[in-house]
Amino acid sequence: MQTEMYPEGKRLDCLVAEKVMMWSRVDEDSPDGKRGCKWLKPDAGKGLYTPGFSSGIAEAWLIVDELAKKGISFQLEVNSVQENDRRMQVVKAVFGRKFAGMANTVPLAICRAALSMVDD
Repeated sequence: MQTEMYPEGKRLDCLVAEKVMMWSRVDEDSPDGKRGCKWLKPDAGKGLYTPGFSSGIAEAWLIVDELAKKGISFQLEVNSVQENDRRMQVVKAVFGRKFAGMANTVPLAICRAALSMVDD
């Protein structure tokens, strides 16, 4: 899967919830449409709405914690690149030394790396 093609947002967050976190979808979008789908964690009895995995660092770190419980190592590399008159941040997240995701933010790179791992 070309994970770099996934932009930050609800679609990516839902894929991470389903494929990486192994949550079960129990409901369609929230009534106001802003909080995404409702999910049931394997170890919990109540549902929760889709966290912003691809945009929030605390939410993205839930992915790292979940995969660490399974013994999967994690590395993060942040570089600054000068392109013409603009300086850009390039983030590379790696799970298990094989599965990498790149983006301009840490949460998005973590999501992309985690998805590349489960879809390989």
